[in-house]
Amino acid sequence: MPRLSNIQRERAIGMLNTGTSVTDVARLMGCSRQTIHNLQSRLHQTGTTADRPRPGRPRVTSRAEDRQINELFGGRVTAQTIRNRLRSARLHARRSYRGPILTRFHRCQRLLWARRHLRWTQRDWNRVLFSDESRFTLTFADGRVRVWRRRGERNAQCCVQEVDRFGGGSVMVWGGIKGGGGGGGGGGGGDLNAAAYRDQVLVPELLPFMAAHGPGLTFPQDNARPRTANLTTNFLRDAGINVMEWPSRSPDLNPIEHMSDVLGRRLHQVRNPPQNLQELGAMLVQIWRRIPQAVFRRIIQYMRRHSHIKNVIVRL
Repeated sequence: MPRLSNIQRERAIGMLNTGTSVTDVARLMGCSRQTIHNLQSRLHQTGTTADRPRPGRPRVTSRAEDRQINELFGGRVTAQTIRNRLRSARLHARRSYRGPILTRFHRCQRLLWARRHLRWTQRDWNRVLFSDESRFTLTFADGRVRVWRRRGERNAQCCVQEVDRFGGGSVMVWGGIKGGGGGGGGGGGGDLNAAAYRDQVLVPELLPFMAAHGPGLTFPQDNARPRTANLTTNFLRDAGINVMEWPSRSPDLNPIEHMSDVLGRRLHQVRNPPQNLQELGAMLVQIWRRIPQAVFRRIIQYMRRHSHIKNVIVRL
């Protein structure tokens, strides 16, 4: 309901003084009875119909700082002027980066890792086997599908992509790549604990890959619980696999994350999409095996860029 202007308030008080009822005044002024009651009470308590002072937003600067600003700029600077000057200096309002809480121990470990790998050559990175598991759903709506429509046709049947809210089920796919050529992938199960990670990923996928590409490969892992469990670390040690230490609470530097995007894009381009989870898993493995080796090598080359390593120490 709109607020009464100063003129309307005076008219309402004048009608009340001539004996007009509160109900009639509210009807004539187009407001509620409570508004007229409050107006009448404020007049009796303060002697005026003006609004009471409101606290408003807390002050950011003190009165002394305000005087300094006015003395410096002569009272000619507004908030919009400051925004204009920031834009002219190529500064823009951005959302802050949301990173993990880092203790002094975390910062030291990240710095040590970065210094250890900052000067690695491409040959060094080619001896690293990057791997990860990715989850793919049977139905998906990733925002890449576009429709041409007019204003107001958002919910038209021809403009709606119907999908299952929960994806119709999902499969987990393991993939591994190395820069010198070579990449492997296979199906997996659902959520992995340490035992499932060993039985469904390490034994059927990792060990054959290591055996096929010769000894000396380094196997990096993040700090997820299935990978840091004693069962996993003991298995890798007994198998003679060299594991790269990964700093805790570090940014995700694994370049295989790009392969998940490549795999998803090529899956979306399939003319006959899979109809069940078995077909989805088989199709993902088939698509993975058709990816050229040059794609693997190009993704591994990203690790040679110093920007990747600098992400580790940027918040130190």
